[in-house]
Amino acid sequence: MKLKYLFIAQFIIGLVNGVGALVMPAVFASLYGFAGALSPGGLVFAQVAGAAFLGHAITAWFARNAEDSVARRAIVLGFGMHGAVGGLVVILALLSGVMGPMGWVAVLLYLGLALAYGYCAWKPESV
Repeated sequence: MKLKYLFIAQFIIGLVNGVGALVMPAVFASLYGFAGALSPGGLVFAQVAGAAFLGHAITAWFARNAEDSVARRAIVLGFGMHGAVGGLVVILALLSGVMGPMGWVAVLLYLGLALAYGYCAWKPESV
């Protein structure tokens, strides 16, 4: 697996989720099946999460052609950790009824990215 293509996928996912959560947080949350309307604080938090997704997207875009380095490996580990922890958080939200079935799409994205970044971290020649 080429890390460049994984970074491009991370860019696209981060861009879509980031813009969606930042520009229209209530609509975006409803797409993932969140139960009930978001409070004003929840809307702000969704927008902050959107900003983080955009930050990941930009990082992935500019790291896609970078040579192997300590910094690039740190990005791989950071993105992998985000995918693993984010996936677990969404699973807990699903099991508690906070999210609807569309949340499984988020689980697949998070855990898929976590596994892909874990592979790239484990196999340095793919970096």
